[in-house]
Amino acid sequence: MKLDENSHFDYNDLLERYENNIVMINKVIPIASKGFKEIIILLNENVQAKDMDALKQIAHRLKGTAKSLSLPILTELSEKLESMDFETEIADGLFIKKLISEIEIINAIFDSR
Repeated sequence: MKLDENSHFDYNDLLERYENNIVMINKVIPIASKGFKEIIILLNENVQAKDMDALKQIAHRLKGTAKSLSLPILTELSEKLESMDFETEIADGLFIKKLISEIEIINAIFDSR
């Protein structure tokens, strides 16, 4: 799936997914934002530990959260991480930096709501 660079958060899709339940959305977003902050820490720790199994578990968790919150770029990045090889695709840290940057963008969007 090729995405527009500005497609970080599809609010209309989220409204549809939650059947326009703004109260529920307003409860879920802060919980997700807190979880994203924890995931950033876990990503950094597990890259340093070279623990690909843990990174794949984090990616799977992140993918589910991203899909449920209508975050298309984060969903795509999480899907990629699940299938990546540590030595050839993750060890240099560039992909993880891109993933963390996307999480930080999402948290900024959520914090502005």
